Amino acid sequence: MKIEILKSQILPVSAASGAEFYKDHLYVISDNTEGISICDLKGNLTELISLSEGYSADEVIEKKHKSDYEACTLISRNHSDYLLIVGSGSKKENRTKAKLVSLDGSKKVENFDLADFYEKMRNECQIKFDDFNIEALAAYDNKLFFFNRGTNQILIVKERDFFHFFELEDKDFKCKLIQLELDKIDGVSAGISGASISEDGLLVISASAEETDNWYDDGEIAGSSIGIIQISDLEKNNRIQMISLKKKGQFLKTKIESVAIQSIDDKKAKLFLVSDNDGKASELFQVELLFD
Repeated sequence: MKIEILKSQILPVSAASGAEFYKDHLYVISDNTEGISICDLKGNLTELISLSEGYSADEVIEKKHKSDYEACTLISRNHSDYLLIVGSGSKKENRTKAKLVSLDGSKKVENFDLADFYEKMRNECQIKFDDFNIEALAAYDNKLFFFNRGTNQILIVKERDFFHFFELEDKDFKCKLIQLELDKIDGVSAGISGASISEDGLLVISASAEETDNWYDDGEIAGSSIGIIQISDLEKNNRIQMISLKKKGQFLKTKIESVAIQSIDDKKAKLFLVSDNDGKASELFQVELLFD
């Protein structure tokens, strides 16, 4: 497997944390704002969508009060397209919000509180609260795949059960757990940071490594990597083939937060990656991944 960085540029989004490719635009979320930034494929901002009435879409919120939106995915419901955004759940205060945003002209925002849902997931999958940190979300085959950076696990819930939990107050759902094994990056343990699944079931994930002993404080960035695996292969092989991002032979010291698939076939994938470098400008990378 080989990876080539085709282009990189500054992204006009504070603390970019997730991205989806939809109708030739990138929908980018941030972990310290209440907004969606819609950008063209050159990274230029074309539109802002506000997620909360109390804040402007690009207003930066201090760490202890932010919603920490770390994950998003495209879903279809009743023949319409939506962007589902979820908080990380890494703190009981503020970080259990979810937003369902209509991608039609209305840009209507529906609100959910994930506190009870996340608690049910943790109990079902026996994950300690201190190890819970949802960093990526993907939809495939009528299921939602929650990627927990705290344990490098995938928590899988039927999409129907997710919405029934809130809309019908049906709390009885099952959560399937898959443990992943990721290679270290420059000697530092890596954690899942982003994920996307193609229409034919190819999972592309990003991972990043930073020298910190918890999921709240930032640390020195060691680098990031990209990996691929067929969803159908996860049951028999939980070690994902990963390749580190490098520049001139050196590990690229950037924290990739999300991966979005632009196009993919059986030989290569064109991807968009967004990075957050903890206080510095966010970046957008266009890369090509070649695989066997």
